[in-house]
Amino acid sequence: MVHRRSGRSLLDLNGRRTFATTRRRNRCRDTSTTVRKSMLSAVSREEGHRVVVADIGGTNARVQYWEVGDTDELLHTHTFATKDFPSLESCLDVFLKDPMGGKRPDAACFAVAGPVEDGVCMMTNAGWKVDERAIAAGLDIPLVGVLNDFEAVGYGVQGLTEDSLVALNKVQKVPKAPCVCLGPGTGLGEALMFWEESAQSYKVHPTEGGHVGFAPRGWKQRALQASVENQHGFCEMEHILSGSGLKRIYDFLRTDPETHRQGIETPDLEPAQISEAGLNDTNQLCRESVDLFLSILGAEAGNMGLKVLARGGVYIAGGVTPKLMPRMKMGAVLEEFLNYPNKKFHPLLKKIPLYAVIDEGVGLLGTKVYAKRFLLGIRQ
Repeated sequence: MVHRRSGRSLLDLNGRRTFATTRRRNRCRDTSTTVRKSMLSAVSREEGHRVVVADIGGTNARVQYWEVGDTDELLHTHTFATKDFPSLESCLDVFLKDPMGGKRPDAACFAVAGPVEDGVCMMTNAGWKVDERAIAAGLDIPLVGVLNDFEAVGYGVQGLTEDSLVALNKVQKVPKAPCVCLGPGTGLGEALMFWEESAQSYKVHPTEGGHVGFAPRGWKQRALQASVENQHGFCEMEHILSGSGLKRIYDFLRTDPETHRQGIETPDLEPAQISEAGLNDTNQLCRESVDLFLSILGAEAGNMGLKVLARGGVYIAGGVTPKLMPRMKMGAVLEEFLNYPNKKFHPLLKKIPLYAVIDEGVGLLGTKVYAKRFLLGIRQ
């Protein structure tokens, strides 16, 4: 049975509210938490639960088969080209037959690059319709979930070890406080994380924050915004904070009359070439492009931190982040993270931890975390 996704509590589903005393409500909450902890312990001790997880983009589907218990063991992993399969079901059928002998998992979870509505995502780039109900029925998997790729990153962040994080603002986290994560890659992903007492873990709320309007700081960023608006009719954060956004910044700097540097070589470059030349300091304009990109990233991280008072941490992930880590460590991100235009918020921002995620497998880790929640009956 595939459970429907719902944001309502059990009381709402039953169509009634309880008017118990405060003491009774607290006692019930404490009992629920104790039961949930017992369930977590029981599942972690029980052997034999198997889950399939996948991170699916427009080009590739990275699939893993895990056995979860007291410790998690990776049984099999493979990366498939989406163009080679008409559907995710056909891809999974091949994966499960070899070398798993066709044995079906207890749960499966798939992170997809696109919006998910009622367990369904239409992946236009891959040409796939990813439908959790169809997958459950077609492949005989009891529990199946489909979630946005950056929602998976939010769950993955919760399972990272210290060696997968670089602390940019080294301050103490407040337990159970809100967290946020964002990350530039092909696009810009953003998600919010709030503590759920009954589950004793964070619940991740996906957003489309990458498509909000760009809020420039200073004349150069305002000129950049105008340049993007001339090309696209509008300028959203994803136009700037993404792989293609880095190229837009570079192209703006090499062509804008106010910013063009006379006597500097300005060849037409792709994002990977811009970042490489910027990090190696072999091209002045590439270095400036990378630093401007990181400044805008730091400002957006600060904006998100303020919106939810993210004393639990702001996490910068995404495919671009690890590649730019040397420049990130030099302070461009942190400087703009703390440099909010309204100076009365500086003391608050200084108390918000800021991390860079260097584990590029954080999305796959998050799908595994989410699949394990199925085994406990914890669902969005």
